Amino acid sequence: CLFGLSSLYAGLVWASTGSRAAYGAAVVLCLGAILAKPQFVVLPALALVLQILVLGKKPREVLLASVFSIVCCLGMAYVTSALQGHFDASVTAPLWLRPIEALRNLAVYSWKVVIPYPLAAAYPGLLGELIKEPLFWISAFLMLLALALALATFRRMKSPLPYAGGAIYILALSPVLGFVPFNYQQYSEVADRYVYFALPGVSMILAWFLATSSSRKPLFGVGLVLLCFAAGAASRAPVWQSNFTLAGDMLRANPRGFASQAQMAVALERLGRYDESLPYFQKAFELNSRDTLMFRNLELKLCGLGRFDELLTFYKLQMNDPIHGIHARIGMGHLLILMGRVRDGVVELQQLRELGTPLPDFFQPGQKFLALRFGRAEIRPVVTYLEAALDQLPGLTSLINLREATIKRQ
Repeated sequence: CLFGLSSLYAGLVWASTGSRAAYGAAVVLCLGAILAKPQFVVLPALALVLQILVLGKKPREVLLASVFSIVCCLGMAYVTSALQGHFDASVTAPLWLRPIEALRNLAVYSWKVVIPYPLAAAYPGLLGELIKEPLFWISAFLMLLALALALATFRRMKSPLPYAGGAIYILALSPVLGFVPFNYQQYSEVADRYVYFALPGVSMILAWFLATSSSRKPLFGVGLVLLCFAAGAASRAPVWQSNFTLAGDMLRANPRGFASQAQMAVALERLGRYDESLPYFQKAFELNSRDTLMFRNLELKLCGLGRFDELLTFYKLQMNDPIHGIHARIGMGHLLILMGRVRDGVVELQQLRELGTPLPDFFQPGQKFLALRFGRAEIRPVVTYLEAALDQLPGLTSLINLREATIKRQ
């Protein structure tokens, strides 16, 4: 936010004074902002709003000066979209639904600005669940009415500040309203932190209202509200003290959420409470079985705890899964070897190799398993013998002997 706000300020200084240093600072700070947080790709649009509506500059003049920043931001938007990859259909709205989704999310953010309670890092309900609820459609309709009413009210005003504030508020939120799919939608449709950069727009409207009011009563009322908001922010500080306290708050707000379960699992793992973390890993995978990172976390946790029979059952359940099937069969091959069923394990890996599975994929899960089971010093020789065993089954004798010698040394 600091980079973004500083870039907007430098742009205003440039537009007012023509200073080249201010222009350069605005561009550099804009690049820093979009590298820090892709949501800031809308910075050039916000700068144009301020320079045209607030300072009264000619659109053509400021647009030409903003070409470089616009191109950089469009490039970042494309790269970010490409890196996020494919999204599950349950969290990606069809094109006709996206404007309605955006209105609903804008309604949630607007409600939280007015009444910021309750707050949470992730809220219940993904898109596939939300559209089944009447409140989803009612919220979108009410937000549309509110926008129409605000526009009709602002048209009677001579000042451009309300327009500028409203435009900044909506534009700052536009990348995360649902017009374009983004990663966090797999966990929650909205997040409190996304609205931070949109708050200057709200502040502009509020400042304009207080400046044009003939009475001081609204000023005292706003001051009291701000004190209440400050007290609420202070009360949330303990929640962010550690990953564990944050995970606990997420579970209270959304006990059936994938993000809540995954956050608690990771928090307990970092505290060394591995046995306690396992049920949360299992619940998180149950809630989102398409998540490859959670699949690998769960298999490594079961292996690290020595619960090989459970891991073998887990692999068998996932063998025909279109996402995890190949990895499950590779993992099962390594697991069978670790359990002493070397012939079964190598045969499983050989069958996969004949299907054209890339060879490096065989050894990534195996190295992790071996590190957990035997210690990192023993990984390379075991992998070397495993490579030989994949080429010819007579190498099994050497592999069995090496495994037995390794266990004795441990």
